[in-house]
Amino acid sequence: METSEIVEQLTQLKVMKLLYYVQGFAMAKLKHKAFNEEILSWDYGPVVQSIYDKYKGERSIVSELVDVELPTHLSENYEKINRNQKLSEIIHLVQENLGHLSGISLMKKTHRERPWVVTRRNHVIDDKVIKAYFEENMMDILSD
Repeated sequence: METSEIVEQLTQLKVMKLLYYVQGFAMAKLKHKAFNEEILSWDYGPVVQSIYDKYKGERSIVSELVDVELPTHLSENYEKINRNQKLSEIIHLVQENLGHLSGISLMKKTHRERPWVVTRRNHVIDDKVIKAYFEENMMDILSD
């Protein structure tokens, strides 16, 4: 698969849901968060506000990166993640098992899951709820 084919699949909606799954699996398996930002329960599913704000109005969050060298801060983030083997494994787990799903499919999936269901819209999804849900349902989450 060419890089441009992968990039086209990374819409803002899809990335938001994949970040939610990375966070959930990190809390369940590693016992700590993958990143510090809170996850909000919006109408279209879990959202990381800082990512939403950065890419608001854009469908794809990586379109400007096609066929160009990664900016220094992104290269540094990539290298930092790669040095953390356990976090890299979580990201790989999510990508391998859920990365093939569209943003809409991931949204529908999150809408069936307890953390989004029990959280009022536009409120923070409690970390304890995410962690407990992922600990109890790890295999079911990956099999959808």
